Amino acid sequence: MTDGIDTKLRMGSASSETFAVWQEIVGDFDAVVTDSRKGASLVALERWWLGVAASSASSESSESSESSASRNAFGRDELVQLIKWKGQRGKFRPALVRYAADMDDQALRDAVQAARSLLRKDTDAYIDVDTVEQALEPLLELRGVGPATASAILAAFDDRVPFMADSLLEALHGGVRKYTKASYLDMFRQLQRVQRSVATISDGAWCSLRDMERAVFVDSLRTETNAGRGRSETGAKGMKGAKGAKGKRTGRNDEDKSAKRRRGTRRSTEP
Repeated sequence: MTDGIDTKLRMGSASSETFAVWQEIVGDFDAVVTDSRKGASLVALERWWLGVAASSASSESSESSESSASRNAFGRDELVQLIKWKGQRGKFRPALVRYAADMDDQALRDAVQAARSLLRKDTDAYIDVDTVEQALEPLLELRGVGPATASAILAAFDDRVPFMADSLLEALHGGVRKYTKASYLDMFRQLQRVQRSVATISDGAWCSLRDMERAVFVDSLRTETNAGRGRSETGAKGMKGAKGAKGKRTGRNDEDKSAKRRRGTRRSTEP
């Protein structure tokens, strides 16, 4: 591909790429992230985030049905970890970590449980935007939890829901980032339209909205990393050229000084 998936989303041509292409890009996640300024620490956090649902299911299956109805495995400690992951994916905000650390654990668990229950009621492969909006509400009532954090929680449990990532916002909204519920829901609608369109040309292959967001992130990070290397190489060449030019100027100065000394010697020996 000449352009990355993130660029194609901006241009409105991402629907021309099959899910196989999207999945191929997602498959490069670990390698691209490790090779970037974010490094292996984000790879580990990403794996944790993707495993939240499985960990929660395992924990809940070991509890009684009564306790699991009011309790789930996503509490304050998990929220702190998620905020660290989110900070690695975009911009780290220490205040969000403090809010997470001070969160009422049971209130958080109840909100997550309510949100998950709403998602489970919609069994369609293309989850309805109204369902997603309703699932956001109990999470947004928590202090320090905005649309991006709420979407990260939902996406951890349901791959039909994309994370509100900076790279995806910029790709779909012309480089503009607005961290509002309305902006997130618009982003969701646009990405789901692309998903529906790509499904018609993908011969039964599939890519979840969660993985489509991850593909956009990988492509944008790869572009950023390559651009950074290009600037470094250009800078290095410039420094080398400057040193060479300085050396040449120094050589000419030495020649000028020698000529002046010779002229001065001649003048001193003349009558």
